[in-house]
Amino acid sequence: TGLTSVRRLCHDHKIVGVHGTIIELLSCDEKFFTAVEVTAGNSLFHVVVDSDEISTRIIRSHNSEKGGRVTFMTLNRLKSPDVRYPQSSDVVPLIKKLKFYSHLTKAFYQVWPLNLFLYLIDLVITYM
Repeated sequence: TGLTSVRRLCHDHKIVGVHGTIIELLSCDEKFFTAVEVTAGNSLFHVVVDSDEISTRIIRSHNSEKGGRVTFMTLNRLKSPDVRYPQSSDVVPLIKKLKFYSHLTKAFYQVWPLNLFLYLIDLVITYM
């Protein structure tokens, strides 16, 4: 697969600045697993790297080996959105329930910028 190829290339060529996939870089309480999976979808398998130079280096080697499809999230190109969440005890930004290293914040806000976790299903209609 593409991810296996990327891991091997990084190891063989001693490429640093590759953090891993979103799913490898986060943890959360088990009760949020479904919300995380559904809202992130395939983004869970995007590879977070420090810069576009690193991703370009990997892509060149990866393509020459026909290694499969991989999506990179380059931290030097990502921007954190200015998000204002509703102020209510019934609603919490899903991203606030995730644990990840702070230097990866831009990648996580790219995947979950506006997703809210609603404690009561009746509130879904209120916030839609």
